[in-house]
Amino acid sequence: MRHFTETPATSDWSELPLVHRPHSGTFGGEPLSFAPAPDAHFAGVWTHWAAETFGPHLLDAMLHVMNSTRADHTRDLLALDAHLAGTFAPDTVLRLRRAGHAMLGRMDGMRGSRSALKFRAAAVRGETPGLFPIVFALQSAIYNVPARPALLAYARLEWRAAREAQGGPWDHPGEIDANLILSRIDARFHPTIEPAAVAAVR
Repeated sequence: MRHFTETPATSDWSELPLVHRPHSGTFGGEPLSFAPAPDAHFAGVWTHWAAETFGPHLLDAMLHVMNSTRADHTRDLLALDAHLAGTFAPDTVLRLRRAGHAMLGRMDGMRGSRSALKFRAAAVRGETPGLFPIVFALQSAIYNVPARPALLAYARLEWRAAREAQGGPWDHPGEIDANLILSRIDARFHPTIEPAAVAAVR
């Protein structure tokens, strides 16, 4: 299990620009953390994002958020939010914060979760960044969405936001792309047993 160290809030977290939505669509024409260049090979960048961003950073953080929300551990949520913010470039953090704060403003059903209410208050005060993946996982836990479909749904939002930012098409990933994400999710739940460990059991 990965442990996250609490990180103190930084002053620039309180400087969140107003959420402008000049374009129609899911995220106002902005990508999230998956943001390929206009001339990039989309599927190739998606494979790289799944391996280098979703797998090692987002997956564990979001699973921990779901567990912490169900256990009402607010400090863990704040630590996870701060830790994840430290893994992204400032422009990516800003996009994820805009999307996260917009989602926090729309969330219903938070009254049943003290940790969620405290998290939203901290994000509004600028004491935590309020990143979209963290907020998405928090909401999934509140509504008891199982982890596997919640994580796949998040990945599809990343894909759609990037497609939208480039003018479409707004389709979901194809079956191969979905399997790319699901393989990483399933590996997290069912890690591969090393040959030496198998031999030791026999």
